[in-house]
Amino acid sequence: MKTKTVIIVGGGLAGSLTATSLQEQCKVTLFTKKKLTDCNSMLAQGGIAVAMSPDDNWRAHYQDTLKAGVFHNDPAATSLLVKNGVTAIEKMIQQGMAFDQDEQGNWQFGLEGAHSFPGILHCHGDQTGKYLTRFAHEHLAQVEIKENQPVTRLLLGEGRCIGVEYLSETREPTQLYGDAVILATGGIGGLYPLTTNDETITGDGAALAIRAGVA
Repeated sequence: MKTKTVIIVGGGLAGSLTATSLQEQCKVTLFTKKKLTDCNSMLAQGGIAVAMSPDDNWRAHYQDTLKAGVFHNDPAATSLLVKNGVTAIEKMIQQGMAFDQDEQGNWQFGLEGAHSFPGILHCHGDQTGKYLTRFAHEHLAQVEIKENQPVTRLLLGEGRCIGVEYLSETREPTQLYGDAVILATGGIGGLYPLTTNDETITGDGAALAIRAGVA
């Protein structure tokens, strides 16, 4: 029995993968202000850096990532990323996610900037984001998806976020309460006249958090 209710704002890769990992244990509702496919994740052309090549290892990936971030990275978060990234990608592959392979069936690892070894997985060449996000969306079997229903306010109570207010399909302000609220709305790139971001990426999550005074 699902006793916890989780609200996720954002239908890109971050929000969708979070939803898939929680849907077995929790009642999950995912909001997106337009359609699920209107997100930066669908547009991402670069592949995924993951230490799965026989020539690579998580320690080298860790050092490369720190160097690429000019050591502004949080070391603990970076370590968690490069170690757990392998497990996460292997799980997706087991579930049917297909990355590019050579004629012998070996993964085609690309070499990109700041990396010491070829360790970049791609899908259909430069369409990794499109196919990976589609894959995540296909696994939202137990998630209630609210497309075209933008979240307009975080609801607070007892010193914490307890839910969201959103515009329903009839554009009526509606409230939904939950045990946890996760913001996965992307950045602010869509605010600029010249950008490769989707037009929906307008800083909504940051604005919601700032207005509510949450971290």
